[in-house]
Amino acid sequence: MSKISLFKYIIVNILGTLLRVFPWPCKTGLIKIGYPNRNSPVFVTCNYYLTVERVKRILRENNIDCYLLIANSRGINVWCAAAGGHFTNYDVISILKTSGIEKLVDHRKLILPQLAAVGIEAKIIKEKTGWNIIWGPVYAKDIPAFIKNNFKKTFEMRETIFPLVQRVEIAIAWAFPYSIVIGLIIAFLWPETMNPVIISEKWEFKVEWSTNTIKLSKNENPVGWHGIFKQDYSYKEGIALLNENGELIAISNNLLQAKEL
Repeated sequence: MSKISLFKYIIVNILGTLLRVFPWPCKTGLIKIGYPNRNSPVFVTCNYYLTVERVKRILRENNIDCYLLIANSRGINVWCAAAGGHFTNYDVISILKTSGIEKLVDHRKLILPQLAAVGIEAKIIKEKTGWNIIWGPVYAKDIPAFIKNNFKKTFEMRETIFPLVQRVEIAIAWAFPYSIVIGLIIAFLWPETMNPVIISEKWEFKVEWSTNTIKLSKNENPVGWHGIFKQDYSYKEGIALLNENGELIAISNNLLQAKEL
């Protein structure tokens, strides 16, 4: 994976984690992974952008030559879409008919993620299209082992677990939008609570508040401060006057310096 591709993947994961409670659709259709032939496996996933990127990465990093069908799930992840009626038999049948996959392979075996089983019926797909459904592993990371095991799942591949990383991701996903909403409400209803932030001056190495800001007027916010000078790394403190943007307007003439330093 190139540096640009890795950077894009990292950004997608960050955005996907922060905005996971919102749909994030990507283009549906057929993607060729590697150099597939007429006997290569055919995988199906949803069109939730983060899921597609993670599945593609697993397949490419393990040099799996295959076809990946991106079915319409309204930009929602597999489990939630299938359970909520947004990833259905119709969506699987539709991607089979519109992607042209039937002309590219000689077999009629379709691998779907196990978590899609809650909303998709293998029997109906078989009756309508002639394709046989093979339920793949819960997690995309197990796809390579699944293939090596002759497309059969072990007990571990069937199990849904929630490790610490996933728990943290879910916590962030729920906390982020609520934090934005609460922040906007506070900024709108109580703007005086949005205290200015001290911006470092050229002669400072590090600066922090010693006291809370006192709002005298719109552009007058006195605050006690303490900082470390770049020139000699000495510790000093005093009184500063800031505007509403946290920019320094004035500073006390007599800077205090601890005798011990």
